[in-house]
Amino acid sequence: MKRFIVAGIAAALMSTTVGASEDQNFVNRAYKSVALLAQKGDPNALFSLGEMNYLGIGQKKNYDMAIKYFTESAEKGHVKAAFNLGSMYYNGSGVAQDIEKALHWFTVAASEDDPKSILYLAKIYEDEKKSNEQALYWYNKAAALGYPQAQFAAARMYQDAEGSKRDIKKAIKLYQEASDQEHGEAQYNLAMIYLNGDGTKRDSKKAKKLMQDSYMNGFQGAKRVLDKNKWAIVIQEATLPEFDKQ
Repeated sequence: MKRFIVAGIAAALMSTTVGASEDQNFVNRAYKSVALLAQKGDPNALFSLGEMNYLGIGQKKNYDMAIKYFTESAEKGHVKAAFNLGSMYYNGSGVAQDIEKALHWFTVAASEDDPKSILYLAKIYEDEKKSNEQALYWYNKAAALGYPQAQFAAARMYQDAEGSKRDIKKAIKLYQEASDQEHGEAQYNLAMIYLNGDGTKRDSKKAKKLMQDSYMNGFQGAKRVLDKNKWAIVIQEATLPEFDKQ
């Protein structure tokens, strides 16, 4: 029950427009209420205090206190607090950038299957640690949770033999999963596989449809291939502004 009380207070604080004196008084009282719960070690209250200090709700922004409260909350198992710490250290948001600390906190959150933390871990291992094997491991975990960005990234690595031997079948499967969620670049890469017959039977019909979808989903590189092959750009009604159908 306490969890929902804290969440309700925090939500009210986030949505309150501060300006009128009664609004400010409400924010001050609510902040004190959350602070009292935080003193008792409630992880949700500690997390809320971290957000309030980070955003400057109830008092001025204080990134040091945000770090303090997020850390206390994360150490008590609050997944979002661990993610917020990872994000702050990774981006250098309100604190000096520290990839090792970011890696630590994203790993903590990822152990609870937090999808955004898993994606950040994959990116850190690929871009910062230069460990394609670890990057592919985490991309696969996020892909299994249904995230198209991860499906695309894992497919690209399998196609390019990064972190694994080349496996075009796995690449096609993952590109298809991302394409089904309208990931434009995945559609483009899959179209090129079918267009060139890369590890599979050449299929210009599939390539054409995927390339058209890729362009409609915002991947500009598809336009060059459409023009080269004299394939029409298909405008779907769903992509157009609202209009009078009568």
